[in-house]
Amino acid sequence: MKSKYIENKIAGFCDVMDMDFQEEFIREYEKIGDDPYFGGKHCGSDAEHEGSFFIAEKLREIGIPQVELLKFNGCRYQFNGAVISLQEGLYGCDGREIKAYGYASPGTGGADLTAELTDADLSVLDTYESIDVKGKIALIKGMDGLDGENATEQMEEAELHGATGILMYMVDDILDDEMVRVQYPRYIPKIPVLAISKSDAEYLKNITETNDIVEMTLNVDADYDPEGGTTYNVLGMIPGKYSNEQIVFTAHLDHYFKCIQDNMSSCATVLGIAKAMIDSGYEPNRNICFAFHGSHECGPADGKYNYIFGAYQMVHKLKPDWQGRTIAQINFEYTALQLNKLGIASTVGNEINFVSYAEEYAPELLGGFREINEKIEPYTSAFAPYCDLIGYVTGGIPGYTNDVMSEQIFDNTSPYCGRDHSTADNWEIFNINALEDTDRFYGGFGIYLDQMPYMEMDFSAQSVRIKYPLDDEAVEALKGVKVDVDGLTAVLDNLTKTSKELFRAQHAGNTQYMKSLDKCSMNGSDTEKLHKEWFAKAKDSNRETLDIFKYFHMELDRVTPIGLLYVGSQKYMENISQIMEAIANIKKGDVTRAVKENLLEVDLLGKSLYFSKSIVDHGYRQAVAPEYAESRIWAEGRESDSCLTMYRTMRSLGRKMKSEKPGCHKEIICLMTAMLGEVRLLKKHMKSEKKALELATKLIDTQTVKQLYT
Repeated sequence: MKSKYIENKIAGFCDVMDMDFQEEFIREYEKIGDDPYFGGKHCGSDAEHEGSFFIAEKLREIGIPQVELLKFNGCRYQFNGAVISLQEGLYGCDGREIKAYGYASPGTGGADLTAELTDADLSVLDTYESIDVKGKIALIKGMDGLDGENATEQMEEAELHGATGILMYMVDDILDDEMVRVQYPRYIPKIPVLAISKSDAEYLKNITETNDIVEMTLNVDADYDPEGGTTYNVLGMIPGKYSNEQIVFTAHLDHYFKCIQDNMSSCATVLGIAKAMIDSGYEPNRNICFAFHGSHECGPADGKYNYIFGAYQMVHKLKPDWQGRTIAQINFEYTALQLNKLGIASTVGNEINFVSYAEEYAPELLGGFREINEKIEPYTSAFAPYCDLIGYVTGGIPGYTNDVMSEQIFDNTSPYCGRDHSTADNWEIFNINALEDTDRFYGGFGIYLDQMPYMEMDFSAQSVRIKYPLDDEAVEALKGVKVDVDGLTAVLDNLTKTSKELFRAQHAGNTQYMKSLDKCSMNGSDTEKLHKEWFAKAKDSNRETLDIFKYFHMELDRVTPIGLLYVGSQKYMENISQIMEAIANIKKGDVTRAVKENLLEVDLLGKSLYFSKSIVDHGYRQAVAPEYAESRIWAEGRESDSCLTMYRTMRSLGRKMKSEKPGCHKEIICLMTAMLGEVRLLKKHMKSEKKALELATKLIDTQTVKQLYT
């Protein structure tokens, strides 16, 4: 049923959207930066602080009644600039000025660092069999593709072999040869690490190739304290009239470079939505919060999942009372990016709200997108850890984020391809229509959710998610290792049936409410009593729904080595399949395919293939060891105990990749042993997941709202 009352509320909000205010904010926010040339607001830096204060002041200016600055501790990195110099006239230099951007690492303490420059190529363990980097500055080419996750280990390897400084550059998935790209390292460097462009790197490589010894001077002005930083989250709130439940709009406020899309435009979106709610006179039923998180790009300095720190701090440390009463988080990334489709990624179960809203209430598009994608694929929940959404999900809060990833990752049609975390995230791809379409659509969505007394959750989506990879071939393979697939299917069918009944009851309650609301509105009657009655009636049911949502997340979600969310058993299935394919490829003599296409997916992203054992051990401890638990922040408690590293086997296979007739009998035995270990873990996890699904079904079956509206 479509409510005229709700439709008018959304229309009134959209009519006052102030785009001049938002663009002016971005242009002012852009001026605040650590480095005068590159910009940047890094974790705990002066610019991040200034940006936080600026956003808080903007919230006050637009009339948000409650504004807070919430402080927490983490890493501090402030990059003020760097000078790279080669003596003009020597080595055939042309006096080129090389612009460098800092990775989170120390500076040179106000002094010059002069050392020999050495081309360390990919900086893997085998590199140092033929070159000596001790006391030298290492020029390192970043890995590409799946191996691109190994930039941190490339730095570690150079430092382990005695490098005194590092220059990193990227060659693949970049927009052009002049851009500079960075990613925060997952370890604590003790030497300066800088990023330069491919063009400048090739210039330096040519010099090293035509000269026996090339001396270079670095002067890096940076303040790096792995533990002594202070960051702020900024929070504004419009109090709700009838409920202490809440809806939270979020964006992260820190960024690399000037980063117009990631994430200045999203900060503008949250501010723009806040201003439109104030200007339209919208009086929310629930608290409407506007949260801006710091330390998104980097939190703990030494950790595998050392990002999305501010959002996690908000829900678990700064505002733990948000758990159990926050019915939705709506998060934003790249909101001024023109795409083919305006879509959404969602946590599992609450997708149904988006579908209903998109079909009945979505504002008309103004040119930023060609169409609205009303379908949410089951796999989109796996993307949650790439944005602040995951910090909220870990507190049992359902969430949504604008889907800017599908066209970038799967279609390769996004104008953002090759621009992330780089100098190319600039005004060239700023689109005011996309910004306004995003503001109107998601701001209206927040109003729609606020108007519904009952949370609507379709937990049968968990069944769809679990069944998604279980095609006929997978089922036969599982039965072959004596996994009770039929028993699991029966449990999932029961979960689907019970979940659908719950959703129908929630929807029936909201439908009855909307009918009464529209009737009162048409008669000119006061809706105050109606609102109070219905939101009070729905409170217990919503709390139960949130409890069930959190239970599903805690019991089913696990994190993969590349930081995606999976149902735990699915990762074991994938590992078993990949190891079996690897063995088959090895037996065919194609060791390279076995390693590159199969085992990189299993073995901690192939770090064993490339790096020293001490570095691989460090990565392993970051992923699973108790002493690193707090550094895993949002991933804590969701770590997979799957096969993470097979160091000796991978190193051995790496040596045999170039052999025409490799003998791999021992390696096959090791892989078979690993696979059997994965089978044992699969059985264990499928058994525990089955029990969890049975209990969840019972919880759903006793939900309060079912007694009222079924």
